Amino acid sequence: MSAISIYNIDKFIELDIPTIDVRSEGEYEQGHIVGANNIPILNNDERRQVGICYKQKGNNEAVLLGYQLVEHKFKDYIKKAIEIAPNKTIAVYCFRGGQRSGIMSDLLHHAGLTVIKLQGGYKSYRRYALNTLTIPKNLMILGGYTGSQKTEKLHELKLSGQQVIDLEMLANHKGSAFGGIGEEPQPTNEQFENLLADEWRKIDPLKPLWLEDESSRIGRINIPKSIYIQMRESSMVKMIVDKIKRIDYILSSYGKMPIDKLHEATQKLERRLGNEQCNAALTYLQNGELREWLYIILKYYDKTYEYGNSLRDQSKIETLSEAEFYKKYKA
Repeated sequence: MSAISIYNIDKFIELDIPTIDVRSEGEYEQGHIVGANNIPILNNDERRQVGICYKQKGNNEAVLLGYQLVEHKFKDYIKKAIEIAPNKTIAVYCFRGGQRSGIMSDLLHHAGLTVIKLQGGYKSYRRYALNTLTIPKNLMILGGYTGSQKTEKLHELKLSGQQVIDLEMLANHKGSAFGGIGEEPQPTNEQFENLLADEWRKIDPLKPLWLEDESSRIGRINIPKSIYIQMRESSMVKMIVDKIKRIDYILSSYGKMPIDKLHEATQKLERRLGNEQCNAALTYLQNGELREWLYIILKYYDKTYEYGNSLRDQSKIETLSEAEFYKKYKA
């Protein structure tokens, strides 16, 4: 007969086997262990019903209701688990490592699967993730004006064997008022932290870790304060790219976006651009004069970037051309 093992988070996180989160869809969407599949013991509505029963009639009645709601679905749970883990070894967790993961673990155990259950559940994982994000790394920040292809440069560094974390990719956002256009919906802030912690824990602290220069927010996502402070205090390479090249690059991407989306994003900048400049930008946009529109937008973003840079320790900023950057760091 297969077995049920209980691992603490340090041991559990190193597993390389299929994992299921048995909490409700809403709990899973709020935040989950990276890579986990969701097979809810109780779905959103069932969990609500059990919660009401618990408040009105107590724990015993709530447990009985829970079994009544889900017992007819046990066969489906087993089928889904085997689809996820055809080799019949699987990891399981709920919120605190209690009833829900216990029920699923017992069910899968009796169905012939080898089950590893997370002690303390998702709650223990969140403590682990948040603690991980406080661990300092040897950061190198890549900066440059909007359109300098910083993200692409980071990916090239990664291909050359260097340590890189793409914060914008994890956040599903490119970091400006226009950064959400064409992207998938952003994760919750909690799930962003989980995604980042999963990357952060794999980084060798003795080697440089490259991050892109960001503001404290990427769309609606907040970069963890401990990491953002370290980013601002770390050495930065400011890469200088010709403005015409930057404009051509931006237009090659955003020039294909729906005008109504660009219009909406431009309007968000009205307070910062000023009414006159915003109206001029919108007129250029509606007339299809995207280069003129972009000149106005970049004037604002370049000014904002310079201000942010002025708040850094200038002795930690290295200014390089693209060619100099490649020669020094990509070789």
